[in-house]
Amino acid sequence: MRYALITGLLISAIWLFVSCNRPPTQTPATTTTPVPVTSQREAKEGWEVRWQTVLAQARKEGKIVLYGPPIPQTRQGFIETFQRAYPGIALEYTAIPGALGLPKVLSERKAGIELVDLYIGGTITILGFREYVQPIKPFLILPEVLDTTKWWDKRLDFSDDAEKLNLVFTLNVSSRVIYNSEHVNPADISSFLNLTEPKWKDKIIMWDPRVVGSGNATATFWYLHPKLGLDYMKAFAKVNPVFTRDVRFLVETVARGKYGIGISPDNAAVNDFQKAGTPVKWAPFMKEGTYSSAAFGSVGVMDKPPHPAAATIFLNWLLGKEGQTVWTTTSGYASRRIDAPVDHLAEAEKPVLGTSYMPGYKEEYILKKDEVMNILNDVFAGF
Repeated sequence: MRYALITGLLISAIWLFVSCNRPPTQTPATTTTPVPVTSQREAKEGWEVRWQTVLAQARKEGKIVLYGPPIPQTRQGFIETFQRAYPGIALEYTAIPGALGLPKVLSERKAGIELVDLYIGGTITILGFREYVQPIKPFLILPEVLDTTKWWDKRLDFSDDAEKLNLVFTLNVSSRVIYNSEHVNPADISSFLNLTEPKWKDKIIMWDPRVVGSGNATATFWYLHPKLGLDYMKAFAKVNPVFTRDVRFLVETVARGKYGIGISPDNAAVNDFQKAGTPVKWAPFMKEGTYSSAAFGSVGVMDKPPHPAAATIFLNWLLGKEGQTVWTTTSGYASRRIDAPVDHLAEAEKPVLGTSYMPGYKEEYILKKDEVMNILNDVFAGF
């Protein structure tokens, strides 16, 4: 009896010893938590998995709705090139003139209309409806977009102080002045002060500075410049400039010689008339320098995009080399991507590395808009 008991205890001890010292491979599978395959892939491939997931969802959404610049070549170039790169995602592009963009978006959103995914346009416009846009960086996926070495000043640039809402992809730094080479000697317009000389009376046309656009940006530069300011603006008014809100008409009248000088023209329109062989030339940079603007080249992501995945795909394409190549070659504005082409630009339109330009598109300058507008309405009353 005692022997049997001892034997039983010995067998139990041996079983317990063996059980406690089994190799880990014998542990039941239910006691482990394996890493999901998708997490392993994400750890290995990172952005690629996210990109393919978003792309699949974008194709289910089927389209992106964009409000963009009123440049026909850009609209056509974006639609054709993007849809060729991403078949199955249609691009609905509505061209919106700068002065109409802000009231259009505000009126739609106040009426509960949420149709648009992205807005491409001027910084004043987008910051004007900033409560309806959201931070952009979470939408950026592609390494070529996030690689800051590919961008001017080695950074992604924003107009808003928080650097979240309005990403700027254009560096527009022209002299802001064109002239008819058959009627004007460029040596006679080497300074903005030259434009106040009596001989230019009734010979200057300008994009109306009293509305949102390039004309307003130029007038803001004048107002803030230590050597120009309010006195300069009053002197300029005395030469009786003609204001227009038709940017193509501005360039056309200079091309035909009706006006010798044009101020704050649309780059795309200038390019069209130059390609047609007309005597329209960009003036060299003025002695007072110039400012950088975004022109139509900044983007905001709406806070309630109906097609968020498709918007993500288009945004990354837009900010990549292909998208920026289409942008600069169709719009005539230089890209902030330093690997985008510049050969098609006039020398006066090419940004010079290492040069500092007044960033007229930044929020600190935009906040002066109302102050400047009141002064412009006073100085140019009746124009």
